[in-house]
Amino acid sequence: MGPMLCWAIWQDRNNKVWNGKTNGEGDEPWDAATFADQNKFGYGWVRCDSGGHVLQARTGSWDGCVNLALAEALGVKEVLSWIKESKLSHVTMESDSLITV
Repeated sequence: MGPMLCWAIWQDRNNKVWNGKTNGEGDEPWDAATFADQNKFGYGWVRCDSGGHVLQARTGSWDGCVNLALAEALGVKEVLSWIKESKLSHVTMESDSLITV
């Protein structure tokens, strides 16, 4: 799941450098991936402050072979569960998945 975490951090830095966009406090970029050759799928997300600095990050994975849409849906479910458990408010979730958004 390390590659997904690195991707989220890389994407955040690119937005800041190339687009002049910084994540605001509570922004949660997340993504999911499937690894059919390893019979696994998983997700990763990063929580940043208003300066774009990483506050928290998490990854998770499951055994099994699923399509990417299901992996994305389970990933967003995990992020939403974490937000609820952490009692955060005013959170903006960012994703490249039009199916789950």
